Amino acid sequence: MKFSVMTLLGIVAVSAFASIVQAGTLIPVVPVPQSVETDVRGINDQNIIVGTYYTSDYVAHGFFGTLNGQYTTFDYGGGSTATNAFEINDTGYVTGWAKVPGFQYGHEFIRNPNGTFVTVSRNGAPVDGFMNGVLAKRGKFVGSYWDPANSVLKSYYGRKGKYVKDLTLPFATIWTAARGSNSSESVIVGDFQQNVGQQSGWLLKSGVETTINYPDANAAATLLWDINDSGLATGFWRDASRNFHPFTLDTTTGTFTQMDVPGAVFQQMLGINSAGFIAVDTDVGSFVYCPKSKKKCPGNANAAVIGKSTYVRARRFLGYQ
Repeated sequence: MKFSVMTLLGIVAVSAFASIVQAGTLIPVVPVPQSVETDVRGINDQNIIVGTYYTSDYVAHGFFGTLNGQYTTFDYGGGSTATNAFEINDTGYVTGWAKVPGFQYGHEFIRNPNGTFVTVSRNGAPVDGFMNGVLAKRGKFVGSYWDPANSVLKSYYGRKGKYVKDLTLPFATIWTAARGSNSSESVIVGDFQQNVGQQSGWLLKSGVETTINYPDANAAATLLWDINDSGLATGFWRDASRNFHPFTLDTTTGTFTQMDVPGAVFQQMLGINSAGFIAVDTDVGSFVYCPKSKKKCPGNANAAVIGKSTYVRARRFLGYQ
């Protein structure tokens, strides 16, 4: 297949303008009982959330459940010392990874709806890495694995609990991390490093790669996490002071919308469902972003969010560099 490289340039290199918009509402995530910290990572189309919580010994455990706090908690087991859950699909399959001694990252897993686990394998051995990408149609998913021979992280395609093949970008990279995909896996997003100290997001569609850098002169790194079937992607960017700022990217119009949570310094927009509900993790708590007014949002809807949108002209957004 012939690949083409496409790049979304920085704000100083394209025609763009910004505006303040009424963006939506935050729904606080109910903490898991007896937890000292509850971090939401993903949300499916039934508004079932999934994530990781920490007990007083600061050991990580997985959970999923409803916005009113009716949760199922679980641990991967198998000698693991921590369980991290990231995505849940509409049929109840959960993806994540568990820290296992002797591995760089740990074991990637799929938790079946009946509570059993499948350890993701490659050539008959557990994959050492992490997987954020939710199971798509026919059991497909994306993830990243540690290559010990070259000491780098590589992206890959998986299916039914097994590694299928590497996912490579059409240019040389130091490392890549596949983070998420739409429901058919026709569009995949993640981040990569091409040069030391330079981290950018990427979007792969029909063999064409688009590099994403947040359009702000202070952006030192950009990461894309997930994308829904409407083409709305989530992510966060880091400034020079190492503060994280969450954003959405409408890939059909080239519109970035940054939505900082009041009082937060570390904040990420993570999993997104088809209705635009987004898991938001911050250092002042976890939330679900609802793209509606407070009275139209489910759960214990809280403060309205004011966002700053930056529009990059579509012809530039989709243009070849």
